[in-house]
This record gives sequence, C-alpha cells and structure tokens, in this order.
Amino acid sequence: MSAVAPRYAVADLEDAVERLKHARSEFASIDAEVTAGMEEWEESHRDLLDARSTARKMLTAMEEHAREVALATWLEGDQESKTLRPGIGIRETTEVVYDKDMAFEWARASGYCLTLDSRRFERLAVEDIAGVLPQGLAKVEKRATVTIAKVLP
Repeated sequence: MSAVAPRYAVADLEDAVERLKHARSEFASIDAEVTAGMEEWEESHRDLLDARSTARKMLTAMEEHAREVALATWLEGDQESKTLRPGIGIRETTEVVYDKDMAFEWARASGYCLTLDSRRFERLAVEDIAGVLPQGLAKVEKRATVTIAKVLP
C-alpha cells in the first residue's frame, strides 16, 4: 500500500523551504529577544524572586506543620467528624497491601484468572465477604490524609 501524495512542482517545494527558513529565522530572533528580556528582568528583580522562594519554602513548612497538627488532633479525637474546622478536613482512603507474585499464584491456583487483575483483586480484598482470600494474603489499611482549602475562612 503506497500513500498518494498531492502533486506539487519542485518550485513549490523550493518556495515552501524558503518560507520555512524565514519563519524559523524570525522565531529565533524573537525568541532570543524574549530570553534576553527575561534574563534582564530576573536579574533586576533578584531580591523579589529570592523573597518569593523563601516565602514558598516557609509556606510549604507551615502547610506540613498544619497537616501534622490536624492529623494528630483527629487521631486523638473520636474520628467521627471529617471536618476539623472550616477549611481543614480529613480524607480517609483504603489501601490494599499485598505481594503481587503471591496474589497472582493464588489467583491462578484458585481458577480466578490467568493474569492478576489488580483492581478486581483489591476490590475482593476490601470486600472479602465470602472469605475467599487466604489469611494474610492481603492487608487492608485505612489512610487518613489532611485536606486544606486553598482559601481558609
């Protein structure tokens, strides 16, 4: 199967290549000017950029501290309410921890599959209503994550 290309004259190709070369040259010139301007701006605003970097590091540290305090507060409490205060909450997730090779061997030996479908296996581990999984094959863990609103009231 061969692709059918539209017919162009050699002159059309020469013209297209010349236009491409001109466009590339124009872009390179503008790009160099923008880069030089950005470098000049960054140099003249070095103090502001350094202050921004320092503030970002402080913000990250304060958010981490707030998350640690919020999680400790929730763990020490009744763990019923997921909202600790407006803008600060807890999200609980379930994680299934297991050895993929052992789970595959169990699934194959049990006739469940020829390959391990991780999503179905994890759902089975979480629900395990019928008790079909061998003891200790999978461990279901609850994880609490602190959520912080972008704008705190």
